Amino acid sequence: MQEQRTRIETFASKFLARDIRIEGPLSLRASLFPRVSIADVRISNPEWAAHPDFLFVKHMEVEINILALLRKTIVISDIELTGATLYLQRGPDLGATWSFNLADKQGSSPGVIPDIVALHAKDIQITYHPIDRPPFRVSIDELQA
Repeated sequence: MQEQRTRIETFASKFLARDIRIEGPLSLRASLFPRVSIADVRISNPEWAAHPDFLFVKHMEVEINILALLRKTIVISDIELTGATLYLQRGPDLGATWSFNLADKQGSSPGVIPDIVALHAKDIQITYHPIDRPPFRVSIDELQA
């Protein structure tokens, strides 16, 4: 699985133009609805941000609809997210840590937004650093959408 981990990190880092590290286990359950399980994932923040991580995910499972891919659509049947911490910050130039500028890459398109059928999230922490006020934190014990 180390080879797949490296491929995923490289592809995702290039796509987001941010450093992405998978520090925990990675597994795939192959079926008509494959399920990927991944743990201890970090997406970096821009260098100017107060915190080095934009997002840390303790554990995530994603189930993908293969039949939809044959129709050239991306359908994520289920996302299970446990223990995520998100750090949001505005920079002095009004830049934002959540701006990835994906469409600005030369020779690329804005991409496809997947359909997400179900989302289950537990133990989520969101910290926001406004420019002119101290940071504040929001906790979400459980969310189903």
